[in-house]
Amino acid sequence: MTPLKTIGYVVALLMTFGVITLGLALGKKTIGSGDWIRSTESESHRKIPEGPLDWINRIHVQFSDSQRFGIVCPRLRDPNNPDKPKRLTRDERGVTNNTCIRVEGYEYLFGHEIPGIRYVRDQGRIWKELPVAGKDNGRAWQSVMEIEYGKIRVAQSVEIVVGQQTRLFDTALVKYTITNRDKVPHTVGLRVMLDTLIGLNDGVPFYLPPVGAEPARFVDKLAVLGQKQVPEYLQALETGDLKDKDATVAILCPNVGKSEPMEKLVLCRWPQNSEIRWGNDNGNWKFEPMDANPHQKDSCVVMYWAQTNMNPGEQRTMAFTYGLGMMGQGSEESITNSGKMRLMVSPRAFKKTPFPVMAYVKSTDPGQRVTLKLPPGLQLAPGQQAEQQVRPATTEGYSQVTWKVVTENSGDYRIAADAPNIGEAKANVNVRDRSNFD
Repeated sequence: MTPLKTIGYVVALLMTFGVITLGLALGKKTIGSGDWIRSTESESHRKIPEGPLDWINRIHVQFSDSQRFGIVCPRLRDPNNPDKPKRLTRDERGVTNNTCIRVEGYEYLFGHEIPGIRYVRDQGRIWKELPVAGKDNGRAWQSVMEIEYGKIRVAQSVEIVVGQQTRLFDTALVKYTITNRDKVPHTVGLRVMLDTLIGLNDGVPFYLPPVGAEPARFVDKLAVLGQKQVPEYLQALETGDLKDKDATVAILCPNVGKSEPMEKLVLCRWPQNSEIRWGNDNGNWKFEPMDANPHQKDSCVVMYWAQTNMNPGEQRTMAFTYGLGMMGQGSEESITNSGKMRLMVSPRAFKKTPFPVMAYVKSTDPGQRVTLKLPPGLQLAPGQQAEQQVRPATTEGYSQVTWKVVTENSGDYRIAADAPNIGEAKANVNVRDRSNFD
């Protein structure tokens, strides 16, 4: 272990036992539990120090016997049971998630050993929940299965990585690598069903940023998105109470780095069956709205990668991330005194590329407007207006306004949004040179 990592782990251990509490980035101050960070500087822009703020895992990954995975937040408490951590998946070990592989029309669930599909074995070792070479122990695991028909090898890896806005170990990078080890081509596809749960909310609406000509919106019923409609990220807020600064924000990024883009992404009701396969002849099951049962809303994210012809020796990589967004978006100032507006920024903010800034708003005024205020160095993207009207509300009672912003320089910027009769909210945005996954 390098001296730098040794110091990092010692500091993390001391912080865990409450011996010290500090921010490890220059000019930063840890607020409350340390799960969200506020700048103590008055400048509207400053350079961001490199590296994570600390070495503490803000999420834990837990596996079932069949290598399905669940995600919990060890530093946040389950509102129903303070003795347990808050969940980001319905089951702590991911039992209600599943991953389906399709080979020449035959369907297999990853992790289930049946005749014809089994975990890879090497020198008596089963490739199941093993450490990943070159990765930190306790932060990365892999399992590998092989489908004997077609000699298709499928590797699943799950790694806890640093969030691009938070700079904390609060995000799971999930990756699937498929290899055709046969001497002939085979048609292969992959589908992942993630049964989302944000704290107590099993039917949380998802915020989708703008994609092409499609404006930003909330999905609280059903959405089937083709490849060109899949956004850079999806965001979900645990509660409709915008003044709750501790409400969890969950972020899912469907496309990561140079991995293969998804063919389709579906937001719908969980199908009430944890063992469901790919679906019917059309490549899906009967998707239902999240509120098909209005008394028991339920949501999940279903991600499809295309069934395509793989040549002998060909390899494909599919990936996504899922984890925590900034709580309070950096400080209590992100929420107005009235508790009717909350300002947030994109988890993916890079220089020279327009990125979204959004305000969640609760207002009964159909003409309610919000104005974005930017510091020097940040500009509205072409075609954007600083003052915008609030869109219609969701079933949770809040709506949103979204702007696209761009800058030539990386760094930490301070932004604000102002709404008549509601107040002003402020937030930090960390603009990076490039993605952590490039």
